[in-house]
Amino acid sequence: MQTDRIDLVHLHNFGDAQRWGDHKLVFRDRGAMGALREAKKQGVVRFIGASGHVHPTRFHEALDSGEIDVLMNAVNFVVQHTYDFEHKVWSRARSLNVGLVAMKVLGAPCGRKLATGSMRNTTSKPFVTPCRSPASPSP
Repeated sequence: MQTDRIDLVHLHNFGDAQRWGDHKLVFRDRGAMGALREAKKQGVVRFIGASGHVHPTRFHEALDSGEIDVLMNAVNFVVQHTYDFEHKVWSRARSLNVGLVAMKVLGAPCGRKLATGSMRNTTSKPFVTPCRSPASPSP
C-alpha cells in the first residue's frame, strides 16, 4: 500500500450479530478491537470505526467501549423508517464527539428522480454536510 499508517479502519457490518458474534469478545484484548487497539498504540492506525446498516443497539455497545472514533451507517429515507441511526445512535455519538459518515445516502435504485429526492432527504439533516471525492487521476 506504500504507506506507514492507515487513517481509519472500520469494524465493518458491526450490527450483524452473525458476523461479529459476542460483542464482548470483539472488545477483549484477543478480539478484533484488541488488535486495532494495539495498532493504534503503535501509530499504524489513527482512528477506529464501526460501520454497518442494521441493528442500532449494537452500535451503542461499540460506543460504550469508548474506543470508537467514527461511525459509518446507512442514513437515508428508507433506513430512517426501519433502523433510524440518526436518532437512535447518532445523537449520542455526536455528544461523545464521535465522527459520523453517512453511507448509502441514495437509499434505493438510482432512478434520477428517486436519487435526487433521496439525496435531498439526507442532506437536509442538520448534521450532514455533503462532500465529493476528488476525481481520480487519469491513467
